Amino acid sequence: MRLTDRDFDLLRFLGAQGVATADQLTARYFPSRTVCAKRLHVLRRGGLIESVPLSALRGVSIASFRQATQLLSLRREEAWRYRLYRLSAELRARTIGAEALSDIMMWKHQIQLNGIRHLFERLFPRAVILIDPEIRAEWRRFGAGVDMPVPDLVIRSDGHEIAVEVERTRKAEAKYFSRFFQFESSDYSHVLYFCESDIIFNKVVELSARFQKIGVSRLLSPELIYRKGDGFKSIYQFLGIEGRKGA
Repeated sequence: MRLTDRDFDLLRFLGAQGVATADQLTARYFPSRTVCAKRLHVLRRGGLIESVPLSALRGVSIASFRQATQLLSLRREEAWRYRLYRLSAELRARTIGAEALSDIMMWKHQIQLNGIRHLFERLFPRAVILIDPEIRAEWRRFGAGVDMPVPDLVIRSDGHEIAVEVERTRKAEAKYFSRFFQFESSDYSHVLYFCESDIIFNKVVELSARFQKIGVSRLLSPELIYRKGDGFKSIYQFLGIEGRKGA
């Protein structure tokens, strides 16, 4: 099998993100879902990737399966045959962080994170985007970040240094305040929390009210950012990039 540059990009992406849906891979690399399916089949036969059923999430909890189904806007009959893609076991073993990120306990988080990453790739086409293992590696290399929380993503482009958190569970208030103070004193220009539920959204909004860098959004409507006192703004307004809307 002869691999193309697109194949290598796709494999690097799966190594970095753990898992992805066919729709996410189509949006990133292919002109159509049909073309994507054909190439994924070739890569599977070549032993480079594998597909796993979304329904395996029921082994974690029925709630996790239902939430993932809602997140992907799947009908019930679609959800049972829906599949996710990840690197083969051999490639995961050779790729730092891939085994942990592709573990079933991380599926829902990584699906959510992929959607947010795609949003920022549209906003900042030339951005450098770092994920958790890459952020830690950079900090080790330059001796920085010892006292900093590790965000899920860092987006670096055009004078912006944006920290992104995908918030799936409600934490203790003390933990939130600790992270907020650290983010506020950091070099990040903006910090964005994307919350899985209204309960988490309301808690983060309440506690982050006095922190100027922090905006809060819902995963189901990520282009709307809320700050207490300011109300909702588009993500373009919050980041000061209104001129890019519709570009």
